[in-house]
Amino acid sequence: MSDQTRADAVMAASVDEVMAVVSDLETYPEWARGVSGVEVLDTFDDGRPRQARFEVSTGPVKGSYTIEYVFDDATKKQPVARMAWTLVESSLLKALDGEYLVTPEGEGCRVEYRLSMVPSFALIGPLRRKAEQQLVGTAVDDLKRRVEGAR
Repeated sequence: MSDQTRADAVMAASVDEVMAVVSDLETYPEWARGVSGVEVLDTFDDGRPRQARFEVSTGPVKGSYTIEYVFDDATKKQPVARMAWTLVESSLLKALDGEYLVTPEGEGCRVEYRLSMVPSFALIGPLRRKAEQQLVGTAVDDLKRRVEGAR
């Protein structure tokens, strides 16, 4: 992923708790601002999503996109859990790559969210970057509220 926007936060939850929330895509409309619907199209053998279609509605921006996921579980040798995604198709975007990296820290964990996107409509660089920063910051804040509220 090049030209990424990043945000992170320490959360009072375990790596497994955070990964359970971020991989439960169908609940995103309950807590992720702008997500109005999610349909899981395919899953891995363990039940985690392989591919999903998202419906989004944020102000004047409405549309859908389908993304494909990859998961890397935490191990003793590599304690970082990862959920990454890439764009399959979209009415809004030409490209979308992102990932959550979840690392144990103290009594909880640190969640880093990285995102790189290219909208299908004209948007000059500084405005695109500002939109990405707002999106990433909001996503981390919403995730923190969901994860810590579920404990």
